[in-house]
This record gives sequence, C-alpha cells and structure tokens, in this order.
Amino acid sequence: MTFLLPFLAALTALLILPDWSFYFEVTPKVVIILLGAAASIPSLRWPEGRRSRWFTGLMALQAAGIVIATAFSTNRWVSFYGTTWRKSGMLVELAVLVVAVAAAGQFSDPERLRTWLRITIAGSIPISIYAVFQYFGVDPVFPPSAYHFGEGRFMIVRPPSTLGHAAYFATYLLYVIFGGIALGRWEIARVWKWIAFGTAGLAMFALVLSGTRAALVGLVVGLGFIAVRGLANRKWFAWAGIAVLLIGAFYVSPWGEKLRARVFWSSEDALGGARLFL
Repeated sequence: MTFLLPFLAALTALLILPDWSFYFEVTPKVVIILLGAAASIPSLRWPEGRRSRWFTGLMALQAAGIVIATAFSTNRWVSFYGTTWRKSGMLVELAVLVVAVAAAGQFSDPERLRTWLRITIAGSIPISIYAVFQYFGVDPVFPPSAYHFGEGRFMIVRPPSTLGHAAYFATYLLYVIFGGIALGRWEIARVWKWIAFGTAGLAMFALVLSGTRAALVGLVVGLGFIAVRGLANRKWFAWAGIAVLLIGAFYVSPWGEKLRARVFWSSEDALGGARLFL
C-alpha cells in the first residue's frame, strides 16, 4: 500500500481515455477511485494519535451527511450513483473518503509521506505541461474551442488539462504547489529538491494561466500562511519576487493577451456573479 495508494491518487488526476468512454475525462477517474477504495478497505486501522482521530471523526461525519442526504433525496438513484456528467454520487463520495482515511493512516511515517509527495509531484508535471500547451492552442485531445470563450482580443482561454474544468484543475494545483514546497524543504537529495521546487513553480504558472480567481486567492493565503509561520527566509522572498516579475513580464507580453482578456472579464464581474451567494 506504500506505493499503491499514492500511485492511484496521481493516476486519478492524470488519466483521460478519449476513445474509451463518452465521459472520457471523468469515468476513468471514477473507476480508479473505486478500485483504490476497494484496495484500501483491508488496510484500514483504528487511528492512533489525536490528529488522526480528529481527521477520521470528521470523515465519518461527512460520510454520515452524504448518506443522510441520499436517503432524503428526491431522486435517490441519482444521488446514489451520480449524474451522467460528473458521476459524483454517494458511492463515489464515500470511496473518496475511504481513500483519504487510508492515506492519512500512512502520513505518520515520514518515509511514506515523502513517497506520497514524490509520486504526487511527479504525476503533476505532465498535467501542468499539458495545460500550458492548451493555453497556447496546442491540444491533441480536446477541441480548443471547448475552453475558449469570447471573440477577438477579448477571447479568453481556460485550460482544463486532464481535470475536465479549469476550476478543478486550478484547485488540484494548489495541492501540488504546497506539496512541492513541503517536499523541497524536507528532501535531502538535491535532485528531488530541484524537482519539487521546479514543479511547484510550474504549477504556479499553470494556475495563473487557468484564470481561476478562487485558486489565486488560495495561493496568496497559503503563501501568506508560510510567511506568518516564519517558514520563509530571504531566499524564499527573492524567489517569490523573481516569480512575480516573470509572470508580470508574461502578462504584458503578446503571449499574455488572453490572460489580460481574462482580467478584463473578471473586472466586469468582480464578485463572481451568483457564486458569492452560493
């Protein structure tokens, strides 16, 4: 299980099978999650330590809420199985929680946690690179028109990579960014240090290209948390300044035209429309 669960988690984010299913970006992920949950059940143990017990208790409460919501649903079958679009019914949601609890049980071992981070970071590299290519109009899988909106100089691009939607992709990248930072801080091997920090930088760039405002807020809050906790030094602030300068240069360059269009769109809908109320 040391390698199986992190590998399945990374594969879930990466896997798309265009010729295998009509819902080719979702159904393969559901299959992997269900297989991962089935493989995790025999390894589940009573949690040790206060944090593990709190985490398991919260997962149990969430599972109970999902079951109750399904029981009182006006369409129990759809609530149990999921819609044909995103498949996120009770069955899949509970499978995700099972995998999460099994994974958390491994994190008390520093070596297993390092393995998780290494596999997660390595698996994210092609996902981030794919999104960068999508931003520049190169996509062998999806029709680019599916994630281009508007016309002329106000056309924007929201690359979904392998996650089906730019917002899902950007949220995934937050875990990659802070996982990469954590791995880079802990690693002794110089090669993995460079891979970890390099992947975190690539993920930051891809997150900006996604044009997802909520994820950008999450990134700023997370980096602020690192600074407040005193985990950043002068070298970190220097690298952060360089990253901001590079992204700024990209933004004002001809390559940043669609990003500037996205900022214009956001300025006309500063509060996200109905999303704030939701």
